[in-house]
Amino acid sequence: MDSTRTQVLVAGAGLAGTATSMFLADRGIEPLVVERNPETSLRPKALEPIGLDRARELGAHVRFDTELVSFEQDTLGVTARLVHRPTGTLSQVRADYMIAADGHRSPIRERLGVDTFRSGRVFLAGDAARVTPPTGELGDSTAIADGFDLAWKLAAVLRNQAGPGLLDSYDAERRPVAPELRNLRLRSAAVLIDDEDPALTEDPHRPSGRPGFRAPHVPLRQGGKPVSTVDFFGRDWVLLTGTEGGVWHEAAKHVADRLGIVVRTVGLGPGLTDPDDRLVSAYGIGHGGASLVRPDGVVAWRTDFEVADAAGTLQTVLTRLLARVPSVAVPAGTAR
Repeated sequence: MDSTRTQVLVAGAGLAGTATSMFLADRGIEPLVVERNPETSLRPKALEPIGLDRARELGAHVRFDTELVSFEQDTLGVTARLVHRPTGTLSQVRADYMIAADGHRSPIRERLGVDTFRSGRVFLAGDAARVTPPTGELGDSTAIADGFDLAWKLAAVLRNQAGPGLLDSYDAERRPVAPELRNLRLRSAAVLIDDEDPALTEDPHRPSGRPGFRAPHVPLRQGGKPVSTVDFFGRDWVLLTGTEGGVWHEAAKHVADRLGIVVRTVGLGPGLTDPDDRLVSAYGIGHGGASLVRPDGVVAWRTDFEVADAAGTLQTVLTRLLARVPSVAVPAGTAR
């Protein structure tokens, strides 16, 4: 029996599977995708073949007409048995993690018998995790969001930039997602909530910039051209500051080097201006504070003032958010 090794095995080449694979490959993780049908699905959506083609260009491996017939997991990974349906040939795959993206009748979900989106080293995504009504883009956007969330977190863990504990936030953040809650506040160990407000959402027309909510759009000008704050998000961690946040930029460089991650710094100054003077108030950071935004555009932490040890504070914050070591408290007075 042929045996293959991969970091991530993705079962299913529907929208959730192709999106996850594409996002993983874009971050340097080359997943193996297996699909029981001879193409992406019996009724493929336009995004599926496009996304799968892009995933392949980035390094993903794909096997059609291949069905996952059984799997077992241990503390180090997942072992799956596959069958090539036209020939009946069996093969085996050993993966660090497996993603079940095999639809609303997912046999993987049934074998797991869980009511969460994660069981050990196996994750559920898209319709395998939740059966959404056939309302078009709503289910599609949820599947894509599942894929992006899983991809950046798995990539961080597999590249030793984060501890395995970061993966616990996938279930905590994605399972509560509901169509009517587009401005849902995320609550998990991957966000440092800085208030006691129990509200699930906030007015999208009056964003607060609080941790757990998506980083708000603020129009800026860079090199004389209009840009938005959201243009800076979507790939790496971003530290956003006002005009007096230079100390945070030096701290971010030091901490990023020490932790082996990328932290992009974006601050107001001669090259980046705020014509409407909205950035500081929209993000609640004060002129000397900072806002730390995750790769998915969600505010993870903020402070509205400068601290004596910016590098130490930022390292404590990122170490906790990335589950690099057992959780420790953020220094008093740094998260408001």
